[in-house]
Amino acid sequence: MKSVMVILGILIFHSFIFVTLAMPLSEALEKDLVSIEITHNSTGTHYSSPLVLNIQNKVNRSLQIELDNGYVLLPADSAEQKMIVTNDLLVKLYPNESKAAHINAMCLEQYDRAPGEESSYFLAGLAGNNLRKLSAFIQENEQYEPAAQFLMWELAVGAYKSEDIDKFELSEDGEVWVRNQEGEELERIIEYADIKEPQRQLLVNGEFEMNFSREKNVHIAMFNENKVIVKELFKNPKTPIGKTKLEYAFNSLEYEEEVYFVKLVVDGEIIMTRTIIAPY
Repeated sequence: MKSVMVILGILIFHSFIFVTLAMPLSEALEKDLVSIEITHNSTGTHYSSPLVLNIQNKVNRSLQIELDNGYVLLPADSAEQKMIVTNDLLVKLYPNESKAAHINAMCLEQYDRAPGEESSYFLAGLAGNNLRKLSAFIQENEQYEPAAQFLMWELAVGAYKSEDIDKFELSEDGEVWVRNQEGEELERIIEYADIKEPQRQLLVNGEFEMNFSREKNVHIAMFNENKVIVKELFKNPKTPIGKTKLEYAFNSLEYEEEVYFVKLVVDGEIIMTRTIIAPY
């Protein structure tokens, strides 16, 4: 009985330490309690979990470190994308312990290069109100998906009147709608240039064959040479158990670049990548 009480006392003590020492990552850095390196996650897309937080506890006591949803992460290379954190991250560290944790984040700059092998990021401040509102919606609804990424880009360039944005709503087919206080869908005040439909088609198609042991959230997307998504080609957030063929197709004449990458993404992780040389 005495040994059981000792074990319970130790567990309660460690829990108390973690609760009382919780602090924001920015504060821990200012106090020189931790050192960090934010690098590329090779299995994530730029809208799911593109980065890894490598963190070391520099002190001889336990810490609980928080990276809150809505913080901006800036690249060391200005040619790469700025990111916004889209999920609260909590890291528990024992004295002098080091850990690596994936960061859910989403790109804020559509025309910059996605993170790569040599990428390095650092913590900046909080994003603007509407960007944070969308990032909170993404976390609440687990929408680490292309549709939310395209909307994040629209908000970042001011495609909607910021003062009219009240909330976001998820449609049955996975689209994210922007609503005002009256619940009406907002219209864009900035329109992206429409893709001109070519007079003929030159289809590129293919398929991935998979055998899933449990239900999976699957999509197939087309990326350009900057590793930035240009189009979603297939989506099924409830792909069933068992063998399945996942088909995709696109008209290569709609796009200008010579090389594209078709990626199979399962539960937010890139499983397969195919290089497509556009057959003009």
